Amino acid sequence: MRRLFPLLKHSTPSTPTRRWNTWWRPELGLAIICLVSLVALTYLGVRINARSLDWKFGDGVLVDAVENPQLLFYAAAAMRTPAAQWVFEDVEEIECIIVQPPAIRRWVTTPARVIDFEIELAKAVRIASWPNAPMQTGDHCRWCAAKPICPQMTGEVERALKLQLANLPAEQIAMQLEQADRLEDYIKDLRALAFQMLEKDHPVPGYKLVAKQAQRQWVSEEKAKQFLLKSLVEPYKELEVISPAQAEKALKKIKIKLPSHLVVSVSSGSTLAPESDPRPAVLQIGKQLTAALSKL
Repeated sequence: MRRLFPLLKHSTPSTPTRRWNTWWRPELGLAIICLVSLVALTYLGVRINARSLDWKFGDGVLVDAVENPQLLFYAAAAMRTPAAQWVFEDVEEIECIIVQPPAIRRWVTTPARVIDFEIELAKAVRIASWPNAPMQTGDHCRWCAAKPICPQMTGEVERALKLQLANLPAEQIAMQLEQADRLEDYIKDLRALAFQMLEKDHPVPGYKLVAKQAQRQWVSEEKAKQFLLKSLVEPYKELEVISPAQAEKALKKIKIKLPSHLVVSVSSGSTLAPESDPRPAVLQIGKQLTAALSKL
């Protein structure tokens, strides 16, 4: 929150009769502080617009604003918060914004959609409170700390271990790949949990902490240099040209642009990605040509 205050001091709401309101609701979750500080009322001609904004300082996964449940939750929570209700008076549109430097993503919805989301959320919370509430894995599992003990996740792992990969049809491979990210996150969290337990002297049957592989280093670089020189061995590496990224960073400090004709982008190879990935598919022309020639 402290990182938002400087921005708010230099910002003014579009309505001169209103002030920025800054508050947070611990019962609604810590992340809400990134929203409610920047809910604003804007007059665009005759159209009134409220904004629900989530400022993400962290790096990592790009977040879309379209039908973003976090922003819809923030807007719904703000609409029920007395200090923020004035923002939504007579509004026709609510603009949901994700600020994730350097990108800004926007999506415009209506108060009716926010109310519908609130009903959906209340229903989901009610179902989740049932003694035998249904569980379902998905993208929402990525940041869940309970993966190592979640029966739904452990069940997926057990099923994956029993599969004979060589005999899987392509359709099932595609389905399993969708679950692969969740399984990898599960394994990562499982290892982290075991490491933390062992660090705190809690036993994990069959496992222990050991020292990483030792890397040799000079006791004294100066003494090592003198010895190598006396032995007629060059103690220094050959100089290497810095990378384009390093050069660009250095040139930026002196306001010089790196000439584009000096740089070429060369892929290090192919990598697996879902169809939704914006990058074009790799054309396997070389392999196809080799296969065709082998049949001649």
